[in-house]
Parts: sequence; structure tokens; C-alpha cells
Amino acid sequence: MANSGATALTLNGSTLTCDISEIIGTSDRISIAGTLVLNGVNTLALALPAADIPPGSYTLMTYAALGGGGTFILDKAYSNAVVSVGATSVTVSFTDSNTVYWKGGA
Repeated sequence: MANSGATALTLNGSTLTCDISEIIGTSDRISIAGTLVLNGVNTLALALPAADIPPGSYTLMTYAALGGGGTFILDKAYSNAVVSVGATSVTVSFTDSNTVYWKGGA
């Protein structure tokens, strides 16, 4: 992670660990006054609580503008989570609880 100025943040293939709370919408958040520049593939590693995560959206980053040609991916495949990189924010949304149930069978 490189800071390109007081009002910008440049990520060059970085990995960020974000704590997600069992309280809907509560998570680590990075607020950038200016531009977020994404170069390459950057990874979000989610630190999840032991309790179920309620369905909903968690804002991980906010910024005034987005630059660069990069993106974010999640550190592993979650059956119920999607990361979105928007014009002014990065969010992760959970469609159901983080508990995975095995129903048996082949």
C-alpha cells in the first residue's frame, strides 16, 4: 500500500484485512478525502466474527473519486458474499448468514 498524498491512496496489488462485525453494517472502514487509485488486483481478507453475520452491506472504503484500472477481489470464495467497487465506495454484501450447513447426500 502506498500513500500518494494527503488526499489520495494508491494500492498496487495490496492485501487489506477488514474486520466485519456481527452488527449489520459495522466493519473496518478507510475514509479517503480524495482519490482511490487501484492498480492490479487487490485483495480483501475478511476477518469474520464467530457469530453469524446478518445479511446486508458493509462499507469498507469511501473516497471522492476512483482511478486506475485495478479492482478488488475477496481472499477466498464465500458462498454468500460479493465485493463491489463503486464510484465512491467499496462494499461487501452478505446475502445470508456466514454459516454453511451441510445437508448430506452425494
